[in-house]
Amino acid sequence: MPSPSASAASSATVDTAEPLRRNRNFTTLLAGESVSHLGVQVATIALPIVAVTYLDATERETGMIQAAATGAFLLIGLPAGAWIDRISKRRVMIVANLARAVLMGAVPALYLANVLNVSWLIALALGLGFATVFFDVSYMSLTPQIVRREHLHAANSALTTAETFARVAGPGASGLLARAIPAPFLLGGGTIGYLASAFAASRLRVDDTPRPASGRSLGAEVREGARFVFLHPLLSRTAIAVSIWAGFNQMAQALMAILVLRQMGVGTGEYGLIFTVAAIASLAGPWIATKSVARFGAGPTIVWSMAVSAIPPLVAYVVADVAPVSVGYWTIMATFCVGWAALPVFNITHLTLRQQLCPPELMGRMNATMRFAMWGVTPIGALVGGELGERIGMGHTFVIALVGAVASWLLLAGSRVRHVKTAAQWLADNPDEAARADALVAGSGPVMAAEAFATAPDAGAVVGSAEPLAPSSTPGLPDFAGGGEIPETEDGAPDHPTASRP
Repeated sequence: MPSPSASAASSATVDTAEPLRRNRNFTTLLAGESVSHLGVQVATIALPIVAVTYLDATERETGMIQAAATGAFLLIGLPAGAWIDRISKRRVMIVANLARAVLMGAVPALYLANVLNVSWLIALALGLGFATVFFDVSYMSLTPQIVRREHLHAANSALTTAETFARVAGPGASGLLARAIPAPFLLGGGTIGYLASAFAASRLRVDDTPRPASGRSLGAEVREGARFVFLHPLLSRTAIAVSIWAGFNQMAQALMAILVLRQMGVGTGEYGLIFTVAAIASLAGPWIATKSVARFGAGPTIVWSMAVSAIPPLVAYVVADVAPVSVGYWTIMATFCVGWAALPVFNITHLTLRQQLCPPELMGRMNATMRFAMWGVTPIGALVGGELGERIGMGHTFVIALVGAVASWLLLAGSRVRHVKTAAQWLADNPDEAARADALVAGSGPVMAAEAFATAPDAGAVVGSAEPLAPSSTPGLPDFAGGGEIPETEDGAPDHPTASRP
């Protein structure tokens, strides 16, 4: 069993890296998710069109559909992480995607049988949400096992760029196709996307052996992950702030399709165009994230990107509710462009930071706890938004959501997060946090990555500086300076201390 110093030294001696585009596991994952995102984006835009234009859903019903889609984060968000830490994450991804493919394909089948209704949409959305919880937590926890820890920022940027490209093509295609093809059939695109993702996951060659059974109960392990997050001075504050924002934001999002499609009378093509143009703007997000983190640090980037992504779209809903249709439409589009350009900045920077701060043994439980904290409140927000939309009107509901979003950002802006430059710097300045993480997994065997990360001289280079990045020969996949290669195992996974730790 390696000692902390030995593991740190080993990590430090591997100071060159293969380009991400030559990491077979990563390129397989990226290819699968690229196809998946395109199909899913078409289906995502088609779903509210089905609910509002085909099934004539009310404000309350659209809120219930939104709540069902995210309710799983509240119901099983915490235990999912502990379960996933006990089993193969890759297999969980495959099974979850196959389940989502079947559920998404049920929509056109029910439409052809002439039995599709709002109740079916709610039930299917709930099932999709359960599968999504398991996929998302596994996906976020597996990525650090197939790329080097200091390359997580670039890997997350590449994956986000792939999703963004899908958002460029998907919504516009969905809105236009909905004019010629019944919208329920468009959800078949989601089935194709999920099958592609399942196939890609099946091709991954990574040591994903579940950790040995600890003999502890599931509840004890859930509490262990929750303690790590909610007692962490950085992760706890971001989790709470984003949780408040997500609840209020979902109040507004539950009513967005009704505002645009029904109250404003915008066509399905113009509705999809909003998301397409905003997605084009979001292509700048990964580049902005790298530049902002290099210049200002991870913490300030998280703070400003949350403000820009969270607040302007809600302002637009307030304006669109009272302004002429043309003014409201272009205001929504403009603020979506601004907000969507900043959203990848927040997602990439925050995900990378928390992955670098977390020990591998707690990765699944940490991600599940963060998802539970940040998104568990969204079904409540959707239900409240739908109810308030019917009782006090959409305009007042949008104002309430805006005030809540501003309050959530102020909570984050006033925290210690704004002072963080890099994960390595923060861990070096706060050795007690590394020791606390060590204590949580004491006796589990492998050395704590948090401690190794804090002592390795090259750790955190990507988060702290853009210097290691070199011009890429493949769009969206930056190469890294150095020119050397990491020795590979027989299955192509990079052979380094944190690459494939169980």
